[in-house]
Amino acid sequence: MNIIHQAVLATMAFTALEANAALPDNVLTPVSAVASSTLFTVSVDNLIDNSGLNGELHSGNWSDMWLKDGTFPVDTTALLTFDLGQSYKLSSALIWQYNSDIDYNRGVKDFYIKVSNDGVNFETIGDLHSLTASKGGNIPAQVVDFSAAARYVQFDIRTNHDQQWPWVGLSEVKFVTAPVPEPTSYAMLGLGIALVGAVVRRRNRNQA
Repeated sequence: MNIIHQAVLATMAFTALEANAALPDNVLTPVSAVASSTLFTVSVDNLIDNSGLNGELHSGNWSDMWLKDGTFPVDTTALLTFDLGQSYKLSSALIWQYNSDIDYNRGVKDFYIKVSNDGVNFETIGDLHSLTASKGGNIPAQVVDFSAAARYVQFDIRTNHDQQWPWVGLSEVKFVTAPVPEPTSYAMLGLGIALVGAVVRRRNRNQA
């Protein structure tokens, strides 16, 4: 993804999150989120309820984030499953990293994106994705590109930014739908197909 593309997506998402502003149609908030485990002091719902968001930034308040329940020996794997309510053509995810002022290295580092339309059978999309660590305080979203048509999106988390501790967290997650081609685009596509057909017919006549 180039810098211009990232800036456009980020600006679009951030504008949508201004106080009392409705999200644009192409930025989706999941209707539910389920985690393989959650620390008892927080809720997985924090990932989808805008808690901690102020405009385009998420605060460093840990109680507005999600954190996996830690176990020893160290296990940094976790599953997050988001239900979008219906199937959408998706182009990217907007992910606010875990940015607790207490210990921001618990944020997700490497993860796979998996998608499904029935919530049971998931397909891995692309290679391993990575998020940069936050530094605490107020942070913007990171944009992760992927292309899929799905109702359910799953983050298969593999590592955090501090492999000495088992806790893994994120702050907020939203998704961006792929743009729908305008009617003029369909017209140009039809014209292109017609031109290709004409060239093929002419070539066949010349060969005959």
